Amino acid sequence: MKLRRFFPDLCLLGMILAATVLFLALRTSPAPDTETPQLDEPTHEATIQLRASGLDTFLQEGIDLNELIGQPLDTGDGTVADCYWTTYRTSVMTEDGETVFAADPVKRDLVIILSAQMPGDQPTYTLAGQEIRMGRGFFFSAGPLYLPMTIVGFEH
Repeated sequence: MKLRRFFPDLCLLGMILAATVLFLALRTSPAPDTETPQLDEPTHEATIQLRASGLDTFLQEGIDLNELIGQPLDTGDGTVADCYWTTYRTSVMTEDGETVFAADPVKRDLVIILSAQMPGDQPTYTLAGQEIRMGRGFFFSAGPLYLPMTIVGFEH
């Protein structure tokens, strides 16, 4: 009669003891050797073209293009291959209702071409932790320059 009263408690104690033994056995067993040798992925040169549109004069004066060429990205996974200024064009509506592009004499676009080594055949290419996709925003950071830009070209 007394055994029947303590039977549920003994079963619970037995399950706790079994779980503890199993946990300790798994924890102290040596890990299987699952380390696979790293295969060298084929890499290829990628060129990313970025554009910062409509920079005002005070921003233009603070950017030295000669100092920027050859500058590595702050993340170290790409370098500035080339950079130059282009004319900023904006759309305006004429008196007859036609929309045309007109050059702004004050503002200019900054174009930066980045060079990087990227692993081959990736579903999504990334540079500086940012996805590379045409028309997508890219936060450019190299040396003293930090600018939000747009990806306008990508060759790999």
